[in-house]
Amino acid sequence: MLILLLVLAIGMSFYRLAKKFHKQAWGYAFLGIGVFIATPLVVGTILWLILSAIGSFRDMDFVIALWSILACVVAVVTLYYMLKRAWSRKPKRKSYDDLIDQ
Repeated sequence: MLILLLVLAIGMSFYRLAKKFHKQAWGYAFLGIGVFIATPLVVGTILWLILSAIGSFRDMDFVIALWSILACVVAVVTLYYMLKRAWSRKPKRKSYDDLIDQ
């Protein structure tokens, strides 16, 4: 139940950010949720494959889960601030005076 509240909070934060900058709000809300769900799956699978290849897989379930959760948090926060920074920049537009002089 707690994970559903966390998913809802992430979706709402991306939704509000997209609404603030006049972007597609629902699309970015689902993007945030997708990153939240997909990152631990990918990182956990990669770590599991590495540890299986090495052969030191005993009692490493906790370590894999911990690194997966850490990667999930880093990925969601990084994506949020990258979108916020990219959208907050003003686009550089050429003025008509510059075009006339050319």
